Amino acid sequence: LSMLTYSTDSSYGKRYGAKFVVPAEKNDIATWQEVVRVMDRSRPDIMMINLADVDINGHDKRWPVYLESITRADSIVDELWRKIQKDSVYRNMTTLFVTNDHGRHDDRHGGFQNHGDSCEGCRHIFMLALGPQFQRGRIIASPAYQVDIAVTAAELIGLRLPILTGKSLLRRTR
Repeated sequence: LSMLTYSTDSSYGKRYGAKFVVPAEKNDIATWQEVVRVMDRSRPDIMMINLADVDINGHDKRWPVYLESITRADSIVDELWRKIQKDSVYRNMTTLFVTNDHGRHDDRHGGFQNHGDSCEGCRHIFMLALGPQFQRGRIIASPAYQVDIAVTAAELIGLRLPILTGKSLLRRTR
């Protein structure tokens, strides 16, 4: 996922890229341990974390392991939010977005292990947003898109990104 560390737009490019860190072992537990190390050592202002086990185990068609991976990812997100709230640097200053990169086929279109067309399961993903700008328990019923997360994150840190086509989620939650 190093391709996500910088924009390919010539106005931005690699010179504004982020540091890409890969744990020695490629699993969600090792990723979580690396997240803790980076947060404690470097105090980053922005992080993107990829918990890949759910996706990998879904594609491998291993339903029980897939479900375990979902539970583990949920636990890691909970631990991350608790860590943020216990840290005076991050507490009440941090926004956390949790989402997946794609949906999954429903049973009528081949089952959970695949994705990639316009079936109902593939067209919908979840997103959780936590932070001082978001009202607890609020559900956004109108369609939102992944690009909206980038626009929202830019707005939160005071950046204006005119080439993005998304719409801020902040105005939908107040």
